[in-house]
Amino acid sequence: MKKFAFIFHPHDLEFYADGFTEPDLKNKNPDLIKNAMRWFPPFKRSTVTGIKSVSNNKEVEGIMILVSLIPEHMKNLSDEFALAKFIEAAKLSEKMGAQIIGLGAYASLYGRHGVDLAAAVKIPVTTGNTYTLAVTPDVILKILGMRNKDLLKTKVSILGATGILGSYCLRSIIGKIGEINLLSSNYKRLEDLAILKGCFSTKINSYFVQDNPRYLYDSDLILVANAKYAPLVKLDKLKKGVVVYDATFPKSFIDGAPKSREDILFIDGGVILPPGNTDFHFSFGFPKSVAFPCMAETMILALEEIFEPYSLGRIVDFNKAKKIYALGNKHGFKLVGFSHKGKMLTNV
Repeated sequence: MKKFAFIFHPHDLEFYADGFTEPDLKNKNPDLIKNAMRWFPPFKRSTVTGIKSVSNNKEVEGIMILVSLIPEHMKNLSDEFALAKFIEAAKLSEKMGAQIIGLGAYASLYGRHGVDLAAAVKIPVTTGNTYTLAVTPDVILKILGMRNKDLLKTKVSILGATGILGSYCLRSIIGKIGEINLLSSNYKRLEDLAILKGCFSTKINSYFVQDNPRYLYDSDLILVANAKYAPLVKLDKLKKGVVVYDATFPKSFIDGAPKSREDILFIDGGVILPPGNTDFHFSFGFPKSVAFPCMAETMILALEEIFEPYSLGRIVDFNKAKKIYALGNKHGFKLVGFSHKGKMLTNV
């Protein structure tokens, strides 16, 4: 059976306590626990079982490697310290027989977005960014549909429309959405996207980013595809019931809307159900059988026996995104929900 490894870290102390089913950790001195955690070596947290392709019944197995650093650590410790921890985790993955390594959350940012980490081991490393990109348009369409929106009467705004994520989403949802606002500070690239106007039934509006973007206020969904544009979103002025999809990492927004605007729904990604009867054998905030898209990418590559650095560095290849999206469908991977703050949303 082919084997992959996935390197991850806790979101916070609550995640750490729940993942180890040690609720007493929540009652301890948090500063003491945080100080101790940064010195723990990476270790195997569990074995992932039950992943079985609907296409050919092939099965793969996973190794979950935990690095005991939370985002607070990684903001305060040197990049070299954190990268060394992730490299140590990668070497452990290699030693335990993994044929490909996937990176989760902050692990995918260090060492030139995985490049330096990949250079430290003899097996391929992937960040998961390509499959994450590939399913983002589906997340947009699915959540609007679940909220009983007539897609041809909805308005979506894309902040950072000329970047990789923004332009990929535009090309994927155009013709399915009634109106799309494109926002960017790059005149040339906005002009390049303008060629799509008139080619589809979707109304396309292009805006050079300003300090007071009134065109956001009646959007049904706002996709933040570039973190630098997040301050443009004035939460108190947005349309009632708007969805704010923060696809950046680290996240751009202060989590949660003002109490006066609890109607705003924040999401930060999709939730994927792998084929078979997947069991991670521990809790990381989701039901036992579902995964983040970055995890799913590693599983898909293992099922296909594509043992190569599929996603590495900052650039994501559109053709690769289309390919792995098709492979995910082939093997039976499904978008089943949405995430916010590392938790699966059950009511949208």
